[in-house]
Amino acid sequence: MLGINWHNPKKIPYFIAYSLASILELFAKIRKSQDPPLITRYAVAAMGKNLTYNIDKAKIELNYKPKVDLDTGLFELKEWVRDIGGIDYLSKLYKPN
Repeated sequence: MLGINWHNPKKIPYFIAYSLASILELFAKIRKSQDPPLITRYAVAAMGKNLTYNIDKAKIELNYKPKVDLDTGLFELKEWVRDIGGIDYLSKLYKPN
């Protein structure tokens, strides 16, 4: 999927990936490129940090009750992606022409 070998990912230190992304963004800006850099600082931050949150405090202090549990939500997301044409369709939405 998307040319990525998900079974054997390469690991590099966060600061190296972030620095490389900064350089690639700078080169793209200098060249006034219409194509985005291979990787961006945003992408490195999104992939390199834990972006999960604990909702226990919201449940206790705000009486928050999720409408669906995590497993149901992920299943519904999977079904929605399939229904709109799959990950290939989504990836085309974010590629410049």
